[in-house]
Amino acid sequence: MGVYPKRDLMEGLSKLLNLPENIIPFSLVALGFPAKTKEPANRYDPSRVHKNKW
Repeated sequence: MGVYPKRDLMEGLSKLLNLPENIIPFSLVALGFPAKTKEPANRYDPSRVHKNKW
């Protein structure tokens, strides 16, 4: 998740993680397990596939 260059997000993350002033947070990686398992969605739309034409 992007943090930089949004100053309010950078300052909030620095405060939350108690980072030294010389450390600038650039991004955040969210890790974890889903609360529930969902079936995969079928988003394939064959009408959007073009072969050598529009």
